[in-house]
Amino acid sequence: MSATLTAKLIGNRKWTEDANGSITSLTRRYQIVREGIPQGTAAEEIVSSNVTGLPQKQSSHSLTHPNLKCDGYSWEEGQENKKQILYCDVHYSISSTEATEANRPPRGQAVEAYGWRSGTVSRDLVRDAGTGAPVVNTAGQPFDSVPQIDIPSPTFTKVVKTTTRQSWASHEGKINASAITVGGVECGAHCLRCVQCDEERLWNDDFGFKYKYTIGLQRMSNKVVIGGGNSATEIGWDIAVVSAGTMEKKTANAEATPIKVVSAETGKEVFVSSPVLLDQNGKAMLEHGAKPYAIRVQAYETTTFPNDFYSEPA
Repeated sequence: MSATLTAKLIGNRKWTEDANGSITSLTRRYQIVREGIPQGTAAEEIVSSNVTGLPQKQSSHSLTHPNLKCDGYSWEEGQENKKQILYCDVHYSISSTEATEANRPPRGQAVEAYGWRSGTVSRDLVRDAGTGAPVVNTAGQPFDSVPQIDIPSPTFTKVVKTTTRQSWASHEGKINASAITVGGVECGAHCLRCVQCDEERLWNDDFGFKYKYTIGLQRMSNKVVIGGGNSATEIGWDIAVVSAGTMEKKTANAEATPIKVVSAETGKEVFVSSPVLLDQNGKAMLEHGAKPYAIRVQAYETTTFPNDFYSEPA
């Protein structure tokens, strides 16, 4: 017998169809005639490389079904005097690439929602947005009740299904320790707060997912002049307050004592009845035109958000 045999397409085609009317698998039968009756040796169990005329593995079935790829062969030998005839069933199915990318979600996760939605939040007004100057009253002193303003604070939302349970709840209520890019937006340290981390148990999911998570990361951009500086600093979710009070420290390490001023009516020293500006050491700044000193306070614990919180779907 020659080393290379020739396959000829014959009938006996088989195929499967899904609920949408699409053919998802197909089998075509080829016939190969040996030059002589085989003797039953292992060497006569041929493979596709010994046969011409068979479709190549991973080749498309046709222009009609380009999504079907050849993924293997089944061989069958006749009985008795028909052992000279071989049958080869060529199997076609949806390609592994298409099955992963188009017909089912990734094995580990499936993203259902991804993006930003607008929103606002109220914050203390501590800096004039036009001039950058700290906000005080006309006497150069802090307000008894700090003015409030609404500033943009959009929330990034990602809804993702997973096959395994995630330990993500510990991040809720915390802010990002370092800068990250979320949904195409660069967010500095302390500018994102996890405001939502909902877990939902799933049953009978079509793709076998068992948990569904809704993640919400709220962005805050708040630039203020901190300390005695001249330029604004991005503090995100941190709090800026003007240092003020009714008590002061005469020196940095001294105990705080009530602030006294000279009464314009009596000429005697009296205790102040409302807060006055304090410097970085806690000493009262009673001179006219004193520059307010703003303090930055971290309001939330920091964390490192998992990449799954904000990574884009593949």
